[in-house]
Amino acid sequence: MAFVWRVYQNAMRRRPLLTNTATRALVMLVGDGLAQTFEKVENPSDLEGILQTQFDTKRSITAATWQSCFFAPTFFFWFRWLDARFPGASIRAVVAKVVVNQAVITFPINAGYIGYTVTVENMLHNGGDRHKSPQGVWDEIAARLKRDIGTIAINSCFLWLPVNTLNFLFVPPHLRVLPSVLTSVAWSTYLSITAHNDADIKVLVPAQSHDHNVAS
Repeated sequence: MAFVWRVYQNAMRRRPLLTNTATRALVMLVGDGLAQTFEKVENPSDLEGILQTQFDTKRSITAATWQSCFFAPTFFFWFRWLDARFPGASIRAVVAKVVVNQAVITFPINAGYIGYTVTVENMLHNGGDRHKSPQGVWDEIAARLKRDIGTIAINSCFLWLPVNTLNFLFVPPHLRVLPSVLTSVAWSTYLSITAHNDADIKVLVPAQSHDHNVAS
């Protein structure tokens, strides 16, 4: 374990963006896998049921590519900018980083996740009964944002404000991904469940939007 930790530290120093990207993709795969398990297995202690769970690999691939292609690079450069704009680990600098981070990034990054998930999963199911017209995709994104983005933003504040405060106060910049990994597993699970919760969506989305034969 100590050897693995040293290898990981070296990778974070030498190739921080690539290592961040790989770490985040793995975290999202775990989070989405847990989300699918919770959705499909009524009894979490039912090991046999968990092992027999049929996972939606297209959904997991979508989640992992979001993390690796968008989320990880965005936060890698964003946190570097915050460190440059508010240098040091004084209380004043840390409060500024945390507040600016939460105020600026929370809505666009989570809205982006919902939009990306709906759009890419629709593309991957092209030709199937889950495929929607472009207008249907837009209507579903709008409906999910209307229903979920406020709640996601509030829950993000409850979770990430203390995590990021401790991160900025005590953790060197090149290792900041680590304290958030376990937190990110829980957050990724929550986001995946929220983005795939269809309750009320059919009511909010016009019926014709679900017809993949509608001309766009």
